[in-house]
Amino acid sequence: MGVFEMIAMIVVVTMAASIATRWFKYLERTQSARDAEGDLRREVDMLRERVATLERIVTEPTYDLHKRFDDLRESRRAA
Repeated sequence: MGVFEMIAMIVVVTMAASIATRWFKYLERTQSARDAEGDLRREVDMLRERVATLERIVTEPTYDLHKRFDDLRESRRAA
């Protein structure tokens, strides 16, 4: 093996190592992005459940009645 062949081999190995390093970093970033996306989706689902619960509470007929009683109690305390 001559000098030029050795230089060419070193260049090829260095380029392959560089490409492999970039590929592994890319895979790591995409996995992190997928994990973050999953976390955000779970949080959005949780928030949707909470909003649905609050909507159910607020739209109950007894909620309005209880709110009116509380308003009357507060107005009597203020007077």
